Amino acid sequence: MTLMSRVQRGRTPKPPRLLVYGTEGIGKSTFAAGAPSPVFIQTEDGLDEIVCDKFPLATTFDDVIGALAELRTEKHEYETVVIDSLDWLERMIWDRVCQESGVKSIEKADGGFAKGYTHALTFWREVVDQLNALRAGRGMVVLLIAHAKVEKFEDPEAPPYDRYSPRLHKHAAALISEWCDAVLFATRKFRTASEEAVNSSLLLCRSSPIHQLAEVVRFMCGKQVDDDAANGRSKVVERNRWSSVKIVSMFSTNGRINNFMAKCQAFDQLGLGGIQTRIGGGL
Repeated sequence: MTLMSRVQRGRTPKPPRLLVYGTEGIGKSTFAAGAPSPVFIQTEDGLDEIVCDKFPLATTFDDVIGALAELRTEKHEYETVVIDSLDWLERMIWDRVCQESGVKSIEKADGGFAKGYTHALTFWREVVDQLNALRAGRGMVVLLIAHAKVEKFEDPEAPPYDRYSPRLHKHAAALISEWCDAVLFATRKFRTASEEAVNSSLLLCRSSPIHQLAEVVRFMCGKQVDDDAANGRSKVVERNRWSSVKIVSMFSTNGRINNFMAKCQAFDQLGLGGIQTRIGGGL
């Protein structure tokens, strides 16, 4: 059989690989809990108030690899694997590098000069290999969560500016971002609405719970506000937490996956946006 006879034509639908990063408390884990049949591999403690299936809290790199291996070999009905979060996983990887080098700081590993960060990529590739096996062998969606940091970006075509990026070392961030099909940034969106009748303004945050936003309206306007009006406004704000309409086409014909992304598409159609999407690799 020649290589020409094995040429693949057209699209090859596969489960997506997503990286979602954002500021603390924005709702990344809540978003992941709405994925199709998810199971969490938690590297940080923060899922107690979210209804989801999760492995025991991982404290070492081997705990994470063990959970991924069990998902690959054991019988289960999960369709999405979630690692929450990557930046806490990175600390476990650094601990492993330090342990192998017999040092206490990643900066001193492998003789210093920041060689430890390059060594850490070996363990990141082991994680990626496990996730590839789950995606190809078990048909699982991969959803990775990370916190955000602010860094200065040297744009070759414009003046430097600050931007958000995953809270990972640049080598790890580049590897994971290039491997993922889409990198999504979640943030809050504020808008100021003028209330001419009472000569005041409202600062509306779309991530505020509905009942809390109604109380904010009452307090700042200095008068009773109709519950339905306040709730109606807050529902619009609340529903705009995520916008990922651009990545709908990456999902296969799996009905539950399509339903999951249809919700995101409906949020985007409200016109307020709120999540920045990038298809492909690189930051």
